[in-house]
Amino acid sequence: MTNNSPIDYIDFINYNVNSFEYRRNNKLKKSIANNLRVENKFQANIYFSIKKSNEALINIKAEIGGLERQDSPFILSVDLSGAFKFSFNKGDFSDEQKYNALKEKLSTDGNNLMFPYVRTLISELTLKSNMFPSCVLPIVDFAKLLKDKGKIEYFNLDNKD
Repeated sequence: MTNNSPIDYIDFINYNVNSFEYRRNNKLKKSIANNLRVENKFQANIYFSIKKSNEALINIKAEIGGLERQDSPFILSVDLSGAFKFSFNKGDFSDEQKYNALKEKLSTDGNNLMFPYVRTLISELTLKSNMFPSCVLPIVDFAKLLKDKGKIEYFNLDNKD
């Protein structure tokens, strides 16, 4: 049986929390405390090389809440990175085929694998504020959400010297 995909495997190695910051919104109106609104913004940056190494890194940045609105209780910014290893199948695959296959695999499987770590960190940090209920993000197709909003950037490290 012939495998038509250039990707042999992608393994998740580990994740790290790079930074986080929580600030209470002093503009919050007490009378609307039961109708809190927490907006979110996400960005994924994917770094990889198909020639120099067999490793990739996905960096996720999230901003939850805001300080501009009177119904947003806080702002929370988190920055996480996940390390991945990958391998290509043997075969007559062009660099472009490998590049496109790796981009697709990391942007879907990689981002979806990172989301539970982002979600848990946000929930735990907001719970520790001891001022508001924990902010629990819903389970979503994180890769689709990022793609639909154009919030994935790719950095091909083969183009850097």
